[in-house]
This record gives sequence, structure tokens and C-alpha cells, in this order.
Amino acid sequence: MLAIFHDMIEESVEVFMDNFSVFGNSFDTCLNNLDKMLQRCKDAHLVLNWEKCHFMVKEGIVLGHKVSCAGLEVNKAKINVISKLPPPTNIKGIRSFLGHAGFYRCFIKDFSKIARPLTKLLKKDTPFEFDDECQNAFELLKEKLTCALVIVSPNWNLPFELMCDASDFAILLVQEFDIEIKVRKGTKNVAADHLSRIENDETSDESEFDDNFLGDTLIEINTKDEPWFVDFANYLVGDIIPKGMTYQQNNTFFSDLKHYFWEEPYLFKVCSDGMIRRCISGPKTQTILDQCPHGPTGGHYGPNITAKKVLDSRFYWLTIMKEALL
Repeated sequence: MLAIFHDMIEESVEVFMDNFSVFGNSFDTCLNNLDKMLQRCKDAHLVLNWEKCHFMVKEGIVLGHKVSCAGLEVNKAKINVISKLPPPTNIKGIRSFLGHAGFYRCFIKDFSKIARPLTKLLKKDTPFEFDDECQNAFELLKEKLTCALVIVSPNWNLPFELMCDASDFAILLVQEFDIEIKVRKGTKNVAADHLSRIENDETSDESEFDDNFLGDTLIEINTKDEPWFVDFANYLVGDIIPKGMTYQQNNTFFSDLKHYFWEEPYLFKVCSDGMIRRCISGPKTQTILDQCPHGPTGGHYGPNITAKKVLDSRFYWLTIMKEALL
């Protein structure tokens, strides 16, 4: 899909795995972009599923969210299902509820704090006692979801100041914009220093993680060449905790786990920029890199731009930067 629309991505087409959307800022522009897209599909012998195609719409459901000119909203159909759920009666019910509600945690301020009574029940050897505190947390999360605010894009005509920890990935995500990078001493960068600690402070208890257990299928990945994310996948689909971990490794594992969720048959990661990306391993990483190595004039892209193209295509693996250098 990336190879087919490589020169149209971000200009008129957005691609996510085997799905894509065509957009424009006016009816005529959108119609023109749609014509180019259909011609490209015809040239590439790409067959579209007519029943899944929606043309010239002003709003729609994309990756579980309602997208329109107003911004990003929760999918009311999914929220109606959650709002009708009865209180959980066992650990599996807790996991299922937190998994579905956690998908929209970006719309709920202090989600982890509100859900703390529920996540504590997931701690090992903790008896299941769904008390009044748990009931209040359960009802409050459902209430918050039914009145979730709309997430809108900022005014891109105004200047921005972004304060963050220095890292290749942070710079990678903003390098396409017209920016000026300045180094500020940590002692003077109080905002970023505080933000970098919020998540760790709130999730110091190993039981407080976003356990996205979707569906009832149990699968354990056990192959000769295990992917780097095998432990996360095994836990999310089968409650299988990696053996032989030290206390520190155990804490790190559960801290990292909250960024991942399983949607059969794939594992996805909610990355630091808020984007959901599919976890990839093995030969597939090279296949993806091979699809985006050249610039518009035929020359090779630098490693940063190549890695950014991978991230923009909604794929993720631990060694993207390292492999992009090769």
C-alpha cells in the first residue's frame, strides 16, 4: 500500500496497513484527489472492497474514532456498549472493561487515577473485592466516556514552543516542520522535567497498567525466532508472565506493558506521540524499509527521514533507527 501511494501520502492520502483515506480541503479538491487515487489503484491492479468504500463524506469512523471537521471524537457506538456494561464480577471482567475504556483514555483526564481502584484488583494474589470505591470508579469512567470532549487540532498559524527531553525520536517526529531547536539546561526546563516524571509517578505500582484484553482467544507465541515483543503478546492474550525476571525487570516489564494492546492477530503500541503503530519483527522490517529508501530525485533518504517514514506508516520496532542506518 505504501509503495502504491508513496508520493501521495500526507498530501492527499493517509495509509494505515491495508486501509487508506483520501482527503481535500474542498469538494473539488477532494474529487480531484479521489480521481487520482482510483487511477493509481487501476494502474496497480488494486481491487477495492466496494462494501467498505465510502465516498465524499464529511465525517466517518477511522480506527475506532469519529473524525470530522470538528475534530476527533469517541465512537458513540462503542461508548453505548461500554455504558451498558454491568459491574465486573471477576478479574476477566475488570480486564475487559479497562481494555475497552482504556482505548479512549486520551479523552479522560486523570484516567489512571480514576481507574486505580480497578487496576489494584489486577495485582497478583489480591482478592477480588469489588467494593464501593471500585463501583464509583467504574461508574465515573462510564460517565466520563459518555460526555467526552472533542479533541481538535491546534491553530497551525500560531507559533509553538515544545519542551521535551533530548532524543532522536523526539527530533525525528518534529523535523518536518519549520522549527528552531534550542538546548536548555535541565535546571531551567522545569516543565519538561516535571512531565517526564508524571507517568512514572502515577504507575509506580506494578498493577497499574492499561491491560487491553480484547476478546476471549488465547494464543501463546512460541516460535524458533521469537519476535522482540513476544513477552508482551503472551501476557496480553494469555496472562503468561515471563519467567526468571528480577524485581527490577518485573517492574520495567509492567511499566512498558501499558503502552501495548492486542487486537488479533497483531500487537499494537501506543507510541509517545499518541499514534497507534503495529509491532513488526524479523524479515518484515527490511521489507518495510525497502519501500521507502529513495527521495523524489532518486537519491537515498537519510536514516532520520527513512525512520520517520516508517513511523508515519504506522509501523514500529525497537531498532528502526539502527536498521535505517544500514
